[in-house]
Amino acid sequence: MKKIEYLEKRGSVFDRLDIRKDPQKAFENAEKRTFRNLENYMYMYSKNYRDYFKHCDTRNYISCRQYNIFTTIYLKIRDKIEGIKFNGKK
Repeated sequence: MKKIEYLEKRGSVFDRLDIRKDPQKAFENAEKRTFRNLENYMYMYSKNYRDYFKHCDTRNYISCRQYNIFTTIYLKIRDKIEGIKFNGKK
């Protein structure tokens, strides 16, 4: 599993969104997993292990998993456990 690199948080209104450093990799991943015709879409952001794209004309959003389903489940469980540890809960 390759780690995805995101832009640094700089104190802007967009800090709550994760934006990939290399959006082309988001397109490559989406084409590999599900979508074949993404030429009319723009990469917007990533959230909860999904990449979100917006259609240039219709403004409709589509999303694609960043990892396979098993890796996504593992990462969500790991995040939940780390969140509990970080917040000081048992």
